[in-house]
Amino acid sequence: FAMAVDAEADPLATLGEELKRTASSPEGRARLAVLLAVKQAIKERGTPATASAHAAALMGSLSQTQDEDTTAAVVYVLSHTLSVLPLVVLRSKFAPLAEIITTTVGKHEASAAVARHGLQCAYVVIGSQEGAAWKTPQMASLVEMTLSHAIDPRPKVRKAAQQNLVEFMSGEGETGAVARGVLETRLVALCTKTFKACTTADASTSQKLLGMVRDVAPRLSAKA
Repeated sequence: FAMAVDAEADPLATLGEELKRTASSPEGRARLAVLLAVKQAIKERGTPATASAHAAALMGSLSQTQDEDTTAAVVYVLSHTLSVLPLVVLRSKFAPLAEIITTTVGKHEASAAVARHGLQCAYVVIGSQEGAAWKTPQMASLVEMTLSHAIDPRPKVRKAAQQNLVEFMSGEGETGAVARGVLETRLVALCTKTFKACTTADASTSQKLLGMVRDVAPRLSAKA
């Protein structure tokens, strides 16, 4: 990230203003504190305050041990930072980004906030990749993370994961075709396993998948 160039006076100015308006809530204060701490760290290093510099600092923070609330705030700010990173950076740093996202969500699996914001990070990172990236181990780990949360008992987490999957299944062009080829097999396997395990006493997990199945059905191939 240190060598990436993405000139912008303050790439997170809009986020900063938004967080100032929500600073009355505990979540807002935590997120604003994270953003300000990152900006201070970049200033002390004497490096340009690019989106890449913000992303690098946030990833460094996630690599350290910290409490759940702080982690959720860091992942939230990272999700917004990734959305303003240049495409070339998102692609060249795909491997470390995938690693930090999946590791962080895995470490804090009990946190709905970390899961939701982690899924948003995954959405940005996955959506920026070219077709070849869908055949990599890093993509496999992000897809597995998203699929596992598609049947999460927490509604907001489940909705975020399912929306991601629907979006990726609806992609256009060559990359969209490759994504569907990878996802279709995994989605069919997940649905088959879930529906087979369904009983009259507990059909809740299967019901959680029905909406997503309806949305992706038009994109499935005949063999599915």
